[in-house]
Amino acid sequence: MDIKRDILRGLKRWKTSNYRKPLVLQGARQVGKSFILKQFGKECFENCCYVNFDFEKEHKAEFAITKNPERIVSYLTAVKGVNIRPENTLIIFDEIQECNDALNSLKYFRELMPEQAVVCAGSLLGVALKRQGASFPVGNVDFMTLYPVSFREFLALYEKNLAQFLGNYFISERFDKLPEIIHTQLIDAYKVYLCCGGMPEVIVRYFENRKWEEADTLNNQILMAYTLDFAKHIDSRDIPRLHQLWQNIQDNLAKEDRKY
Repeated sequence: MDIKRDILRGLKRWKTSNYRKPLVLQGARQVGKSFILKQFGKECFENCCYVNFDFEKEHKAEFAITKNPERIVSYLTAVKGVNIRPENTLIIFDEIQECNDALNSLKYFRELMPEQAVVCAGSLLGVALKRQGASFPVGNVDFMTLYPVSFREFLALYEKNLAQFLGNYFISERFDKLPEIIHTQLIDAYKVYLCCGGMPEVIVRYFENRKWEEADTLNNQILMAYTLDFAKHIDSRDIPRLHQLWQNIQDNLAKEDRKY
């Protein structure tokens, strides 16, 4: 079961743009960046060359040696076994915050091989670059941000006919009062959406078995993973304060004064 993400339309527009630059897809962890880029490659290109700099650290050495796109493409063709041709191959650099040399190579892909489609996924790029004392190819990349699953995306999975009605309602721009029965169904759907949250894995798990216990457990596991990930991005002396802040967000947002 897959969630149809609205950002896929934006990626398709980027592919056909005459002003296309290498694309950096930003977003929080677990929102589906890797999945959507692979889906984009599968739907819009003949083949795809995928590199994960966190999982395949050995590739960093090549980017430390050269930023030349032709040499990089030749290297990837050899080690990945993918026949990379600019007109029909998508190159995906995942977890690119782990390899600043790969990030800087995007400048040369734009200047020397603009016909090659290159997309990257990264979380907390600014934090990672500051930690490494690294630079960024300013002006040589396009940006998109993938957010958690929206209610509209959720509704298309929850009740297709209801989602289609709501889409036609907004397209008409009449904005009459919704029929009461439609409004009630939308409120019920929104309550389920709020309980699931916006993480794609949790939503898919819920629709597969309709068990709240599993969805809730998975949400808690993701929150725990976020907490453990803090240590990678801040000084050790700040970790206790950040944990205290994180644990108190929910209680403070529940107050009447929501300035926090």
